[in-house]
Amino acid sequence: MTDTALPALTITNRQRNLILAGTLVGMLLAAINQTTVTTVLPTIASDLHGLDLYTWVFTASMLASAVAVPIFGKLSDMYGRRPLYISGVSIFILGAVGCALAQSMGQLIAARAIQGVGMGAIMPLAMAIIADVVPARERGKWQGIMGGVFGLATVLGPLAGGWISDTFGWRWIFWVNVPLGAMALALIITQMHIPFHPRRAKIDWLGAIAFGGGLSALLLALGEGGSRRPWDSPYIIGMLATAVILLVAFVFIERRAEDPMIPMRMLTERNVALTSIVGLAVGAGMFTAIFYVPLFMQSVVGVSSADSGLALVPLMFGLILTSTGSGILIGKTGNYKLIVVVGPIIAGIGLWLMSQMDASATVLDTAWRMSIVGAGIGLTMQNILLIAQNSVSVKETGVVTSLSTLMRSVGGTVGISILGTLFATRLPGNIAEQVGKLEPALARTAQGVDSETILNSGDSDLAPAVQEALRLGVSDTLVHLFMVGVPFMVIALAAALLIRRDELSNESAISVVDELEHELADLVPVDPAHARQPDAVN
Repeated sequence: MTDTALPALTITNRQRNLILAGTLVGMLLAAINQTTVTTVLPTIASDLHGLDLYTWVFTASMLASAVAVPIFGKLSDMYGRRPLYISGVSIFILGAVGCALAQSMGQLIAARAIQGVGMGAIMPLAMAIIADVVPARERGKWQGIMGGVFGLATVLGPLAGGWISDTFGWRWIFWVNVPLGAMALALIITQMHIPFHPRRAKIDWLGAIAFGGGLSALLLALGEGGSRRPWDSPYIIGMLATAVILLVAFVFIERRAEDPMIPMRMLTERNVALTSIVGLAVGAGMFTAIFYVPLFMQSVVGVSSADSGLALVPLMFGLILTSTGSGILIGKTGNYKLIVVVGPIIAGIGLWLMSQMDASATVLDTAWRMSIVGAGIGLTMQNILLIAQNSVSVKETGVVTSLSTLMRSVGGTVGISILGTLFATRLPGNIAEQVGKLEPALARTAQGVDSETILNSGDSDLAPAVQEALRLGVSDTLVHLFMVGVPFMVIALAAALLIRRDELSNESAISVVDELEHELADLVPVDPAHARQPDAVN
């Protein structure tokens, strides 16, 4: 039976609202955790003595999420969105428990990878569910609301995470996920009943292995090259060669797979390919700001974990405002081209302004610059997904949503790895330069300082002049990292300018009817010869 012969799926307005509520609660859980970790990561790295592995706490979850996204997307086509969404939330909670119990950076990174698998289900399935029940013409509003929920989470996350860490210890930012996750699961299990047509599909395990292995090898090379190992070392060269071989093999595998992880033909659709490039570039630039601002606030400005979270609040307010506002505007006018073009320009200006800060920066100096970055990201990130979904048929919504999420995750993962290498490479030199300006007797006291002392120089027993030298060294390193996000935004702008403007569709995979209409339909006798086959509901 072809897809066109399948009976229509219908739900009531009330059912749709319950489905969307359950979806947003699950997404809220993942988003809050991601931002709380970002804020307290300097404290975690100091406590577990792992400044050299700082970026891998984030990279591990992003990498696992990138590999899991298309797999969960395909499984949701076979078994329905609901059971896979429940599985994703459950895996995420399991990873949170592992993080809370971690006794080393290695254990924490492994547990974060488990959390990443859960996020690989939650985030794309949330967007796919919204696309299932809301037509593209109305989706801008809901995508804006989803962006607002994400923004709300990232406002609450840094504030709550910093306060919890300062009051109870950083492990409690993971423990609190258990009751929150249980509440989310209760709502999803009891309220999220989504009709669907099961589709026969095969998981492209070979493609997933090639993609995951290639991306892992690339990140290992980017993460250690120039810092822990020379770029021309056999290990780095071997990792780069492995990455190239596996990623090229992945392309060949996908072109021949019966049911590919990433359909290469989909990338021949102009707007899908261009929005993928925009998502990858904006993802890399966005995490430049989110990931290193808390470290700048704590190590340079000298604020607590809780107060460092305040620096992310303006970014998220800017994101909420423009994401929600642009979504409503697109829903009314159907025009999206100018919005996604302006977004990278504004975000790029914000990142450039952040790179102009120095060690004398205050919370206010950081805040207004971050609001500009957030405004640009909000205009872009949610809307490129809408454009990609509108460029394919309704039955391909899950695949294109997974692809969009995957590209953003890959962008963020690669961006963080590049920044981590630059940070680890430049920090010793910048600190040595500042320490070299001190009197020889003072300079000797700074030799061999560990990561905990560098991150918390203001709380150490070192002389004030030495503490200031360490602070200036960290400042010089971090402000240059913000500039790295600007070229990514230039790439996003170039791709956005080429996006084709299409009319937004009024179709959705599941039709929504009024409750009264639904009840009346049940009272009307139906000819058994034309009776609709029952929908699968999960």
